[in-house]
Amino acid sequence: MYKQAQNGRKSAISFKEKSIYYLFDINDTVNIDFKNPLSKEEYLKDMVKEGKMDNVLNLMENWELYENGWVVTNHNNSQLFNYLTQIFRTSRPKELDYFK
Repeated sequence: MYKQAQNGRKSAISFKEKSIYYLFDINDTVNIDFKNPLSKEEYLKDMVKEGKMDNVLNLMENWELYENGWVVTNHNNSQLFNYLTQIFRTSRPKELDYFK
């Protein structure tokens, strides 16, 4: 099942106007139907500086995009997810500077 990601203040978080979810295996879950996959590259193309898309896609390699939100498939290995959720005091990924 999926759980909606939250920051340190227990507020739901999003990235580029899409809610973020991650795989979680307890009863406190959100029942979301993740159909209609979207292309990350196509969705982000107007938001990322020229020549930096590969860097951004590498940062988000464990992220899948659907019409109704992002799904982080391996949140333990995602610097961006850890930064946004404020887990482990993760530093801000430099790739965020590549967004317009």
